Amino acid sequence: MVYGGGQLKKIALISDGWRRMITYAWVDGIIRRIRELDEDIALYQYNCYGNWSKDALHNTGEYNIYNLPDLSAFDGIILDGSNIVDVRQKEKIVERLQNCGVPVLSLDWYISGFYYVGADNRRPIRELMTHLYEVHGCRRFVFAGGPEDAFGNFERVAAYCECLKKYGMTLDDNPILCGDYDYETGVNYMREYVHSGSKLPDVFVCANDNIAAGICAEAEQWGYRVPDDFLVTGFDNRLYFRTGRRSESFVWMYCSVSGKENRWKNATIFRLPVFTEKAVAVRITAW
Repeated sequence: MVYGGGQLKKIALISDGWRRMITYAWVDGIIRRIRELDEDIALYQYNCYGNWSKDALHNTGEYNIYNLPDLSAFDGIILDGSNIVDVRQKEKIVERLQNCGVPVLSLDWYISGFYYVGADNRRPIRELMTHLYEVHGCRRFVFAGGPEDAFGNFERVAAYCECLKKYGMTLDDNPILCGDYDYETGVNYMREYVHSGSKLPDVFVCANDNIAAGICAEAEQWGYRVPDDFLVTGFDNRLYFRTGRRSESFVWMYCSVSGKENRWKNATIFRLPVFTEKAVAVRITAW
């Protein structure tokens, strides 16, 4: 809880961890903003690990934490549903929030009737695809995606498809792969490509840096060199791509930036790529 010097208000943060890790960036950003404003606010986080185990009953028990709070007792609620992979649980918590009578702000997942703060997932992919096509001469693409129904992945796939259409290319020749957001997904994508004997693309456009890192690592095991044999792009600015040399490009964003949004309103974070010889960096430029 964080307290200031006025009438106490209560905000709930509902989230799901990533594997066994807590998504601390939202909490850090929210608390820092509360302190900057010197507001008298108590932040309550209801976090579980419902996407970690392969035991469905265990995961159901994890998600029961969402049933504990009286949601109507809060002044506002922040929902981070990006890591909730169980569709039924997503629908259940959204329905509860829709009926609680309290303002709800959804982070990076657009839900009709809720306030929304999220990244513009399409524009960076458009800029990246244009750069790859026009500057690097790429003509064979693969989108190495995350979960098919994840909002951020869906938006990035949509931008990818827009670019294929723009350049007269088809999905048959430039496929979309669906998996998870983790490192192993990238490893599996690369391994499957090698085992299939398919011709490798000019570039793997990855939904995030975890997938890109997995592709790069597995490619090395099979004697390939990135970017000499093909390019790999990431998305998120993870540390190993900021400091490493295996990625041709990456898209840079800060997860905690949404914590600076202190008013109940819709906001899209626009990110403009800055192209350099070895990287594609995206910086926060406007709200």
